[in-house]
Amino acid sequence: MPQGAPRSAPEQQSLQQQQPARREQQQRRRRRRRRRRRPVPAARSGHVQAGLGAAASPPPSDVFSALRLHLPVSARARGCLPCLAVCPCACDSVCPPGRSSDFLTAYRSVCPRAPLPQVPLTTSPSLSRRCLHFLLLCFQVQVLAAEENVDFRIHVENQTRARDDVSRKQLRLYQLYSRTSGKHIQVLGRRISARGEDGDKYAQLLVETDTFGSQVRIKGKETEFYLCMNRKGKLVGKPDGTSKECVFIEKVLENNYTALMSAKYSGWYVGFTKKGRPRKGPKTRENQQDVHFMKRYPKGQAELQKPFKYTTVTKRSRRIRPTHPG
Repeated sequence: MPQGAPRSAPEQQSLQQQQPARREQQQRRRRRRRRRRRPVPAARSGHVQAGLGAAASPPPSDVFSALRLHLPVSARARGCLPCLAVCPCACDSVCPPGRSSDFLTAYRSVCPRAPLPQVPLTTSPSLSRRCLHFLLLCFQVQVLAAEENVDFRIHVENQTRARDDVSRKQLRLYQLYSRTSGKHIQVLGRRISARGEDGDKYAQLLVETDTFGSQVRIKGKETEFYLCMNRKGKLVGKPDGTSKECVFIEKVLENNYTALMSAKYSGWYVGFTKKGRPRKGPKTRENQQDVHFMKRYPKGQAELQKPFKYTTVTKRSRRIRPTHPG
């Protein structure tokens, strides 16, 4: 129908009937817009896991960068942080396009043994608050997962580095027989050699335990000088053995020989040549015969450790009860 042409009576009547429906539809749209613009109180902004509380203000940008560092490396290697997959404000710079997945699926893939979170995804209209809820929840889950995979070896290494001044020291007296020179280690004041005969007074060593990690301090009984290794790897004797250079780690090898590795310079061992001269630490290796020693008691000293005694155990016989005549 051309514009400006008069409308017929049926058309005008149908338009009048449609106007109230259009007005009502417009009013509904206005109400929805007002609800979206209206600020939601903290009590209605969605349920958060117990102990976290509701967010009162949008989180700063450094919160996302700080919490992102606590996620495991295995999760980052997948190409997208699973805990931030539903959060565009914190995931735009991390997740490549097309890699974001459902939150519950990612949550279950990272923490399979943890319970599912009770956090609704659509209760809070504020995107920043919803992101903060997910970040806090994931941070708490990652802490729990880290506590389950505690490595006790780290604790042992930290304790062995620290010196134990509280525990009672254990002193042992023996000789160290060198495999290459065929003699015993001697502490001749500041000079160290491996030319001592069996029972020599300079070859008698007092071995003092330092920590529970097989760390010992070796002192000559006659000279009272400690066996130490300086920063160049040279074996020297020092009157004061409190330095870390005078601490060695005992290693029992597969061939039942003992190797002494420096506690301060890892990989440097106490070693001697065939003529009994000390070798420098950087030139020694664990599999070399120059660093292999055997503990021997001094000549004429009774062994402190008693040998094992084997006792025969017989099966207990059944006891026969005496029969009394009736």
